[in-house]
Amino acid sequence: MLPLIAGIGFGLMTAPACAQADPRPDPGVAITPRPAQVQLTGQDFHLPATLVLSVSEGDPAARATATYLRAALQAQLHRPVAIGSGGAIRLERVSDPMPAEGYRLSVTPQGITLRAQGDAGLFYAAVTLSQILEPPTNRAAGDPAQVPGMEITDAPRFGWRGVMLDSARHYQSPEWIRRFIDEMARHKLNILHWHLTDDQAWRLEIRRYPRLAEVGGWRVEAGEHRVSGGIYTQAQVRALVAYAAVRHVTILPEIEMPGHATAALAAYPDLSAGAAPRVPASGWGVYPNLFKPLPATLKVLEDILDEVTDLFPSRFIHIGGDEAVKDAWKSSPEVQAQIRALGLKDETALQAWMVRQMAAHLDSRGRRLMGWDEILNDDLPPSAAVMSWHGVAAGRSAARAGHDAVLSPVLPLYLDYRQGDAPEDGPGRGVFPLKLVYDFDPDTNGLDPAAAAHVLGVQANIWTELLRSEARVEAAAFPRLAALAEVAWTPAERRDWSDFLDRLPGQLAAYHRRGIGASNSALRVRLKSDPGLAGRAIVTLSTQAHLGTLRYTLDGSQPRPDSKRFALPIDAALPVRVRAAAFRDDMKLPGELDEVIESPVGADGMPLRLSLCTSGLALSLESQAGPVVRVDSRNPCWQTPEVAMDGAAALRLSLVSLPYNFELGEEAAGIALDPSLGAGGRMEVHLDRCDGPVVAALSLGDPARSLRQPIRMPLATTTGRHSLCLQVRRSTPGPFWALEQASLLAVGGMKNPPVP
Repeated sequence: MLPLIAGIGFGLMTAPACAQADPRPDPGVAITPRPAQVQLTGQDFHLPATLVLSVSEGDPAARATATYLRAALQAQLHRPVAIGSGGAIRLERVSDPMPAEGYRLSVTPQGITLRAQGDAGLFYAAVTLSQILEPPTNRAAGDPAQVPGMEITDAPRFGWRGVMLDSARHYQSPEWIRRFIDEMARHKLNILHWHLTDDQAWRLEIRRYPRLAEVGGWRVEAGEHRVSGGIYTQAQVRALVAYAAVRHVTILPEIEMPGHATAALAAYPDLSAGAAPRVPASGWGVYPNLFKPLPATLKVLEDILDEVTDLFPSRFIHIGGDEAVKDAWKSSPEVQAQIRALGLKDETALQAWMVRQMAAHLDSRGRRLMGWDEILNDDLPPSAAVMSWHGVAAGRSAARAGHDAVLSPVLPLYLDYRQGDAPEDGPGRGVFPLKLVYDFDPDTNGLDPAAAAHVLGVQANIWTELLRSEARVEAAAFPRLAALAEVAWTPAERRDWSDFLDRLPGQLAAYHRRGIGASNSALRVRLKSDPGLAGRAIVTLSTQAHLGTLRYTLDGSQPRPDSKRFALPIDAALPVRVRAAAFRDDMKLPGELDEVIESPVGADGMPLRLSLCTSGLALSLESQAGPVVRVDSRNPCWQTPEVAMDGAAALRLSLVSLPYNFELGEEAAGIALDPSLGAGGRMEVHLDRCDGPVVAALSLGDPARSLRQPIRMPLATTTGRHSLCLQVRRSTPGPFWALEQASLLAVGGMKNPPVP
């Protein structure tokens, strides 16, 4: 993202004469992913008022890249850009050998030259130039600009630089997917793995089997009684494939089999092994519904793959193959007869046989099969490739066995995990911060050269069970996809977290200019407040990435570069308004804090920090009321830090209703339910431990009838410092209450408890 010189922004800035002595790796060059080689020359180029891109008349691919670059520069620089001859920016072909997707970019006083042998290399040179010319936030549009003189020689570390987009669990519009492809291209990511089918939906129009989309494209959201969905027509798909191709992005379709097939089997019940589902799945998790691996079913799947290959020119077709629970096959007489007829050992061998049939069919169409790492076995056809999600070990094993492999481990490349632990970080699973993604090392040094050559590259996956909107997907994806891009493109020895972090503010500013709702979690100022003396709080400020200097005010004024620097915890009288921001020199970084900590004797009470008592199924879920809450659905229970209880009169709680929209399978039977508690269950407050004395209890309303429930719970008289355990006891497995906020209320002044 951005070495910070003369303001933040992607990079149009003056390179001083002493730039070569700058301790940062490429001073003045803010390009993400970081190029393989950059040499600053000190011979700068001044942009003319009108830019002309020169391209050969007989090179349509180069002209397409020039058209892309013209649109990008006009949007960035707000000045005329033309395509012609004799211009200051030249797109040229070279005959000497260059690495695949490689390019050279030169900035001299006479102009800027982009050189490449291949089409993709020329395009990526244009992407790099667009980043170099991205205006800093402190330069007015159209002002004269100076481009640092440089020589860039660049090529990617891996050929496969992918992102999986799950459009099955929640639908994204074709218009939004185009914008997503645009961002992929700007990050030099080149594979969009499109997850089109699953238990919850079948999104792709298949003309020979129209009910797949007609039935499978829509479902009732679990616990919400509303229909959601959408489908992609073949015309829309062809348009997206063509749009992506111009940006050198290949769309890889995924058609799940034999599992994750509930939506398809609801449309065509005869394909089901065992009882067919009536409707697409509404909840999340692993379902037992499988395609029946008999000749008639395989013929249908081959017909489907024929239409898929007609739509998508990708080298690989992904058939899933993961999480196929074999219970339905075990109990099906037809399937058991098939196992015996084929002379197979068991159901696992039957799935391997089915994969071989699909691989052979795709081979006959000039394509290759790819699947999740569950397909890896000794009988996997040599042409089949493996996508490793259970860590990197399966990918390495596949490579050693001679199979092409893509490394896509859950940790840290599943982007449905959150970027931080605050409500602003949205819904999701655990926390995979930006640095965790950046630090991923797809090290192939432990493999012999033949095996290492089979590691095609890396891929991040964006599952959307909990990301219900396009905005949520954007915030989950960016800027972590910038970190992934650097992992996939930049040579290992050139990657540098500090340098990447320097570029981050400019990257976030560029996202904002393009209307991309990227997360600022890495830079956001966080506040931790622990009760201290009566009517006071001990306040700690921090940021995830530790970039810049934290400065704060307590009087409501905006923090400035000369505001008080945060060094030690703040002892603040309550109520207090804390405003804070990180600064680099005189520049305020994104993620400013503005938060009020109330007094316990005020009308709203003093907010209490909440953490989960247990983490059996810990998720951050987006309630129908709007707020994102952290909850363990197996045990909805929250713990507070120790707090002064002298004079405490009551708790003020804000509860939100959550649908039971996640699958526990057999573990659901382990949820403690007490039907005698009534439809809404009961909130209990225990002292110190969750099996400690009950100091407050209250019956709750029915969560199926309202989205929110504010309550006030009187507390038994207590003295000293104690933590509180706030537990929702449930009566049904259906919608249940989750705790959004808790505040402590006091009557009059609180006595002075011991200092913690």
